[in-house]
Amino acid sequence: MTLVSIETIIPILVSIFCILFTAYVNHKANRGLEKIKSTIENENKNIEKRRDAYERIANSLRVFTSGHESSREVKNNFYTAYSMAWLWVPEPVLIALNNFLDQQIISTNTKQFNQDLSKKLFEAIILEMRLDLGFPVSENIKYQFVSFH
Repeated sequence: MTLVSIETIIPILVSIFCILFTAYVNHKANRGLEKIKSTIENENKNIEKRRDAYERIANSLRVFTSGHESSREVKNNFYTAYSMAWLWVPEPVLIALNNFLDQQIISTNTKQFNQDLSKKLFEAIILEMRLDLGFPVSENIKYQFVSFH
C-alpha cells in the first residue's frame, strides 16, 4: 500500500476547490443573469400593457368631445379603457385622468362647460402618458384639437 504525501494531496485539493468554487460562482452569476433577464422581460410586458391601455384611453376619451358619438358601445369602450388604466398605468397618469373626469362631472352637474379647462386637462393626460413611455415633452409641443365643419 502506497501512502500519498501531503505535498501531493494539497495541490489536488486546491484544484478541486477551485473547480467547485468556479462552478458555484458561475451558477450564481447565471442565476443573477436569469433574474435580470426575467425582470427586463416583465418590464417589457408591462410597457406593452401600458401602451395598449394608453391607446385605448386616448381613443375612448373622445366620448367626452363634442361632435363624437356617445353610443353605448363607445361608453363601454371608455369604461374598459378606464378599468385597464387602473390596472396598468402609473399614478401620475391616473391623477391626470381623474382630474379630467372630475371636471367632466362638475360640468355635467353644474351645466357649465369650461372648454379651455377640459382641453388643458385632456392634454395633461396625453403628456403624462408620453412621459411615462419615455418620450421627451417640451413646452413647445401642444396637443392640437381639430374641428371639422
